Amino acid sequence: MENGSERRIRKRRIATYDSDSPQASQSTFHDWPHDEKVRLLEALKKYGHYDLVNLHKAVPSKSKEQIKMAVNMWWRAARSAMLASACNKEDKNMLKHEVKRGRGRPQGPSKHDESERAPIDQWLAKFEQAQPRQGYPQTKLLQKVFLYISKYENHPSPQDCNGVDYKVMYEYLYCMLSGYPGKSLNPETAKYVIKSLSDLAVEIRERGIQGELFFLDCVQRISGSVRQYGGKKQMEPNSDITTPDAIFKNLIKTEGFNPLNVPTYLLKK
Repeated sequence: MENGSERRIRKRRIATYDSDSPQASQSTFHDWPHDEKVRLLEALKKYGHYDLVNLHKAVPSKSKEQIKMAVNMWWRAARSAMLASACNKEDKNMLKHEVKRGRGRPQGPSKHDESERAPIDQWLAKFEQAQPRQGYPQTKLLQKVFLYISKYENHPSPQDCNGVDYKVMYEYLYCMLSGYPGKSLNPETAKYVIKSLSDLAVEIRERGIQGELFFLDCVQRISGSVRQYGGKKQMEPNSDITTPDAIFKNLIKTEGFNPLNVPTYLLKK
């Protein structure tokens, strides 16, 4: 058990990296040349924080311990910002009950509540501040935000959410935006993802966002095409429901599976 426990500890996320005090680490990292910071950030986006071999190849002038220190500092900065935001929100909620209101003044949330950003927006802001000067497309930042939310945010248990596994859902969205094969979702989580995408399409149309509306209209105008070849027609293996074709046919029959009306031949790719 002790050996197994030690192996699990070594596989924990980057918060377990040994480093000096946060002040000393930050001071040392600020001395790095700008081009090395850029190369490290690009390597992190490409390989992730576990692949120290490739990270060290990106900045060979730094030791692996220095690279761990830099990654750990970035992670601490992101978590500190999230915790500070949560504390500020709790303080504002407490102040709302202590503020004396005049007679006839309706009770309601403070006007400052409207300026509070959702956690996903705060993650995006942190990534935008840390990205290199040339910048990255918004979708590149969004997919990394989904990955970090899945790994480092506190998610409720699926038993408390009618079976919806938010941790796996955010990881699935990251894989979907990155073009990677995602993990299979349980029926409850898959249904929630489909409903969320359908609600998003309705929200876009109600708001009249031109760029997104143009994309939805283009997708709906795509017509599916089937190419037929001569020769003997093969019988479909109806008895085997575990084949990819059989699974796909059953999947597209699910209500609300394709809210954007994407042609089926595109979904197969």
